[in-house]
Amino acid sequence: MQNQWYQANDCKKPISCDTGLILFEIVILTIVKEFVYRTFSRKIRNKLRPVLIQ
Repeated sequence: MQNQWYQANDCKKPISCDTGLILFEIVILTIVKEFVYRTFSRKIRNKLRPVLIQ
């Protein structure tokens, strides 16, 4: 039963759906990278600021 369901699902699955999911993942990854980069750069700047003042 389960096997048949999977086969039917694969036949119905459109290619555009897969590409859409891939694009969605790429967008999420870029947003996460940007967020991480910004927070880390802020922390590094805050740590370097006292050193630069001295």
